[in-house]
Amino acid sequence: MPSLRRSLLLYFLALLIAGLLVGAYLADRAVERAGSDKVEASVQLLQRGETDRIKEANDKFDQALLTSARLVGRTATTDYRNRMDQANKQLGLVYPLLFLGLQSGLSPTSTLGTLSTTLAFHPPLSGSNRRGPPLRGVLLEPLMQSIFAPVQINAFLESQLNEDGHAEEYIQVNTARQTLFRSAKLGMQGLPFHRTEWEADEAWVKYDAVELPGGPGRRIVIKEKPLFLPGWGRVSGSAGGGRTSDGRDQPPPPRPEFGNIVQYFYHVARPTAEHEEQLARIRSDGQQQMDDVRRRNAQEQRGFRLTLAAMGGLMIFGLFVGGWIMTTVGLRPLRQLTEAVSRVSEKDFRLPVNREKLTVELLPIHDRLAQSLAALKHAFEREKEAVADISHELRTPVAGLLTTLEVALRKPRTAEQYRETLVDCRNITKQLSDLVDRVMTLAYLDAGLTQAKPTEVDVSRLAHDCAALIRPLAEANELTLSVEAPEALPQIVDANKLREVLLNLLHNAVEYNSPGGSIHLSVERTGDTAVSLEVRDTGIGMTPEVQAKIFDRFFRADASRTATGVHAGLGLAIVKESVKQLNGTITVESTPDVGSAFCVSIMPAPAPAVGRP
Repeated sequence: MPSLRRSLLLYFLALLIAGLLVGAYLADRAVERAGSDKVEASVQLLQRGETDRIKEANDKFDQALLTSARLVGRTATTDYRNRMDQANKQLGLVYPLLFLGLQSGLSPTSTLGTLSTTLAFHPPLSGSNRRGPPLRGVLLEPLMQSIFAPVQINAFLESQLNEDGHAEEYIQVNTARQTLFRSAKLGMQGLPFHRTEWEADEAWVKYDAVELPGGPGRRIVIKEKPLFLPGWGRVSGSAGGGRTSDGRDQPPPPRPEFGNIVQYFYHVARPTAEHEEQLARIRSDGQQQMDDVRRRNAQEQRGFRLTLAAMGGLMIFGLFVGGWIMTTVGLRPLRQLTEAVSRVSEKDFRLPVNREKLTVELLPIHDRLAQSLAALKHAFEREKEAVADISHELRTPVAGLLTTLEVALRKPRTAEQYRETLVDCRNITKQLSDLVDRVMTLAYLDAGLTQAKPTEVDVSRLAHDCAALIRPLAEANELTLSVEAPEALPQIVDANKLREVLLNLLHNAVEYNSPGGSIHLSVERTGDTAVSLEVRDTGIGMTPEVQAKIFDRFFRADASRTATGVHAGLGLAIVKESVKQLNGTITVESTPDVGSAFCVSIMPAPAPAVGRP
């Protein structure tokens, strides 16, 4: 058997669990979004930090290369200046030769051409790269060795770089034509250098990746500004060429120029293995930090979900216990009402409970129970009265019948006297039969055993027929009966029940009328479908108190009248139940000593289905 307390508690818990689940889902989504945003912001910050550290390491690496290259440049420039000072001292020997040539009557051009051709005065870039005929002379050889001496550059750079702690670097110094210096670790191969590419490049500093003997490396190249080396570095043409005898253009004679322009390129390279390991450590540390952030966020979300689950479980348990107690307390008024109803009996229909102590929800139930109990009490009382009335109504004719028979049997009677006694017994028996029929009719109406059988009936014709049956009784009581009805008034209604209603009303109008009075029956259609029947008399009338009880069973308005069974107070009760089954209403208007009017309004009943018995 279902329990109200259990049902309420289950419904409350189901609603609470649904609310908790929705709230937990929304909270989890919000925390997850906040955690994702936090992780994304932290990852971006870590990525920026990683990028900054990588850039810082690269900048530091490149700065170290740049510092070394500048040191190489300063070292080479120092060596260049030393050799320039020595060259300037030795070049003083060339000018006397030029002066001697001019004193001998040679032109300056012829003197310079002869010196240049004889000495082949091109700057030797290395000891193995000297050019010129053996007649370059003993005089200028020490000069050339002094100005262009790569062996001295190599020795100078080696000593300077080893002292400054650059032994782990790969260093190379180039001019546009040859390599002046190369670290011993580079071997004979050296660092790649394309003269045309570097001369065309406008940048003075350039970084690139190179392959070193020890593995991959990174190189910086600084292109130094052009340097001036004194000497006859090249011969250029001059004006005054002319044409040959066969008409062709003759080039101008060569003209020597003083000085030579030399540009240095400083190469410094380092292996990148250690640097790449450092970058890998930076990336690994950054990735580990990002993984830690994600792992902490996942742990926080799991902890939050566990906390939600624990809180939800505790809340459900607490609310289950508290809900059980609260429903017990809340249902106490209902339990009190139940106990009060259980104390109701057929002898006491009172509801022993204080209405003021009930809740608002139980007040309608209390009021309805009180009304039902009052109706039951009234029904019990009415049934008791009905049993008493029926007993009284039956006792009178039965007593009359017994008295008549006893009187007839006390002494011998003539045949005519016995006949009169039998006639009286027949009349009394007929009255008893009518009373039993009326009681059975009410019983059938209460049990719903009599159903209306609607057919199309001419109500005007039915009213005239009922008036014709009552008219002899009305004339016997010196009453006039008139009928006002249209010629034809069709209506779908149960003819037998409507006839019984009219006969009862007309019969009461005759019985409770004044001598010389009148009865008027009118029939008319009200509205579109309703039919109204009114029975008006000029009888004794009724007070409002009597009007409220006339439809009760066994109630008689005039107690002074002798109840003979025909007037046992059941006629109007039968009329009321019959009108209800005819889908109609009945009203009464009455004034004491003036008369009464009973009005019956009947709506059409649904037409019976074709072919249904």
